[in-house]
Amino acid sequence: MTSNLVESQNNVYKGTRGLPITAIVKASYYRLAALFAKRGHEAAARVNSGEPFSENIMTDKSMRREKKGRPPITRIRTEMDDVETERRCGVCRMPGHSRKNCINIRHQ
Repeated sequence: MTSNLVESQNNVYKGTRGLPITAIVKASYYRLAALFAKRGHEAAARVNSGEPFSENIMTDKSMRREKKGRPPITRIRTEMDDVETERRCGVCRMPGHSRKNCINIRHQ
C-alpha cells in the first residue's frame, strides 16, 4: 500500500525515466512545486467554504485513549546499586545537621 506522497512522486517521475540525474531533480522540483500549489489551493478553498478539513475529527473526548502515566521501572537492583550516603547540610556540607539548623548561617 502506497501513501499519497509516494503516488505523487511516482507521477512526477513518470516522464523523467532515462534522463540524467540533474534533469530528474529539476523536473521533480518544478512538478512537485506545482502539485503542492494546486493541492494547497484546493485545501484552502475547502476550508474557506466551511467544509471540515478532515472528516476524522474525534469530538467525543471519552473515546480517546487514556494516558498510562509513568512507565514501570524495569531495572533489577543489586547490592552494587546500594550506596549508603549520609545526609549533609546544603550550606557547609557537614553531616549531622540540615540547612535549617546550620551554625554557619546567621538566623534572625
